[in-house]
This record gives sequence, C-alpha cells and structure tokens, in this order.
Amino acid sequence: MESLISFIGDMASIGGAIFALLAWVKAKKIQENLDLERKRQNKKVTVSLHYGSKQLKLPVDLRRAELTRAEVLGRLGLIPMKKKARDFQLVI
Repeated sequence: MESLISFIGDMASIGGAIFALLAWVKAKKIQENLDLERKRQNKKVTVSLHYGSKQLKLPVDLRRAELTRAEVLGRLGLIPMKKKARDFQLVI
C-alpha cells in the first residue's frame, strides 16, 4: 500500500513538473508577443492628407498607440484654415 501511495506521489510530481514547464514556455511566448506589440505601438506614424495632386503632412508625427480619431482631429485643428468658423476647409 505504501509503495502505491509513493508511486502516485511520484507521478503527481512528474505531472506537476511537466505542467510547470509547459506553463513557463507559454508565459515566455506571451511575453515575447507583448514586447513585439509594445515596439509596434511605439513606432512613429506620419499622417498626411491628399487632395488631388496636393499633399499636406500633419504638423507632428504620432505614435501608433496615439493614433485615434480624437487625436487626428486635434492635429487637424493645428492646420491653418481658410475661414476660422468653418471646419476642415484647409489652406493647401
């Protein structure tokens, strides 16, 4: 009986060690993916407006993580407008 309990304990230990190894490998892959995503989000993005043959680059480059609708609209507000009361009639 004692050898059976010992055998079950040994198998549980081996199973736990294998599970821990697999969990460590998975955690390492997740950390690598997070690092790649962090690097991707920190890259600079240039936003430019095209109208026919005309092109206007927004004043400041944005990080990919900052590239949201609100941020782009805020940057558009920095561009000189034809009429101050009108939105987005740009001077190009």
